[in-house]
Amino acid sequence: MIQYCKRCCLPSTKPHLSFDEEGICNACRNYENRKNVDWDERKKNY
Repeated sequence: MIQYCKRCCLPSTKPHLSFDEEGICNACRNYENRKNVDWDERKKNY
């Protein structure tokens, strides 16, 4: 059975996609984490 992300509707047939216990795909979770990055602080490191 094909599973779909509850947030973005990507199907489980997409390569390298995984789902957490809430049915949210790893692509959506990575996008969430990107919002929390302190980009000014990271810019100082480069």
